[in-house]
This record gives sequence, structure tokens and C-alpha cells, in this order.
Amino acid sequence: MAQGRTFGIIDTISTWLMRLVVINILWIGTTLAGLVVFGIGPATTASFIKIRGYLTGEKVSYVEAVRRYFLRSVLFSWILLLVGAILVVDYYFLFRWESSLANVFIGLAFFFTIFYLVVVAYGFIYISEGRTIKEAIKQSVIYFLRKPSMVITGLMSIVIGGFIISQLAVLLLFFSFSLGAVILALTFGK
Repeated sequence: MAQGRTFGIIDTISTWLMRLVVINILWIGTTLAGLVVFGIGPATTASFIKIRGYLTGEKVSYVEAVRRYFLRSVLFSWILLLVGAILVVDYYFLFRWESSLANVFIGLAFFFTIFYLVVVAYGFIYISEGRTIKEAIKQSVIYFLRKPSMVITGLMSIVIGGFIISQLAVLLLFFSFSLGAVILALTFGK
């Protein structure tokens, strides 16, 4: 009996490892096929749809998910890119500003950066549920305010997992995105 349970556990682990590898390769391929700027949003959204399908047992098509959410996810990723660029420029000038108000504005920029990272992390999950861009941003912030411990747990788990994966460079090819996406999907609760 124990031998059957052991092989069941090994089967489950190997199945999930294979799923993570497939999702990561699909994500990298779709991102590169879209020349990054047009590919990263649809690849991320479709990956979250595929992960949700694995978790719920639904059969979902990655290609169909890319097609269905292409425009919305591309626009969302461009908005995130623009806001991220604005934050980088803000930090650039704030750290060079010689004023007593600089620390106040650096604190505000840090505050907005936290919310930006939450929207980057959880916004694509809401997009993959069919929400509009405005709803995805709003719901990501509300989720963070409602369940900060889950968000912090998810983000810290991604940092730890990323550190472990970065120690073995070959794992980056197979798990760089998919491990973080599964962690976010598992820590994401309604």
C-alpha cells in the first residue's frame, strides 16, 4: 500500500514538473514570437489560463487563449511598461534631487512601486478571467488591501524560488516564469 502511495506522489510531482516545463517553453516561445513587446502580455495571460485549467481539471487551449485575450493583454502590458518607465525616471530624478522634500517623494514613489508590483503580479490573473484592464488594475489593488499576507507570501515565494532557480542556470529555461505563475495562482484566492 505504501509503495502505491509513493508512486502516486512521484507521478503527481513529475506531472506537475512537466506541466511547468511546457508552460515555460510556451511562454518563452510566444513572447519571442511576438517580439517581446507584442508577445509577453498574451503569453502571460494564456499561461495563467492554462495553469487555472490544470488546477481545476479543465481542458483549455493555450493558442485559443492567446487569440482570445491578445489585444487586451497587449494593451495591459504596454500600460504596465509605461508606468514602470515613469517610475524608473521618477527614481532617477528623485535620487539626484538635493532637497529636504526628496525623501518624502522617494517614500511616495516607493509606495506606488509596491502597488505597481502587485498589479504586475496579479493583474494578468484578472485579465485571464475576462476582466477589463481597468477592472484588473482595480481588483489587484483591492486584493492586496484585502489580503496583504497572501500577496506578500506569494511575492516572497517567487523571490525565494527565483533565487533557487538562478543558482542553476539551466533551470531558468524550464522554470523561470512558470514557477512564479503557479505560486501566484495558488496564493490567489477569491
